[in-house]
Amino acid sequence: MWHAAQIREAIHMYGPDYGFDTTINKFNWETLIASRTAYIDRIHTSYENVLGKNNVDVIKGFARFVDAKTLEVNGETITARSYSDRHRRSSEPPGYSRAWNTVLILMASSPFLLCQSAWRLLARVTSPLSWRA
Repeated sequence: MWHAAQIREAIHMYGPDYGFDTTINKFNWETLIASRTAYIDRIHTSYENVLGKNNVDVIKGFARFVDAKTLEVNGETITARSYSDRHRRSSEPPGYSRAWNTVLILMASSPFLLCQSAWRLLARVTSPLSWRA
């Protein structure tokens, strides 16, 4: 997404000095999203390969802490001695107490994709990228 914005800016800022017609007659949002999604999928595949080669069990789903050493993931209870982010503490994002009744917290690789998902789901978004714990 960032590179797409940089390319467009470079065309308009520097194109005329090099003799380019800087008129952009078409932009295909779907192509940009598809390319970005394919890139992210390649990254995820790489992570999964590295974790698999190191005998790391990956459990995909929605999780919540039941207690200090127990997680519930998609209805399944998992107990372990430690978790990879055990040093993080739970916190509420600024403004949480004033939030609407329905708050959707999305995690994605890009704030642009967060916005796109949020509009589709018609919910208020609190981006984890916009606050620090």
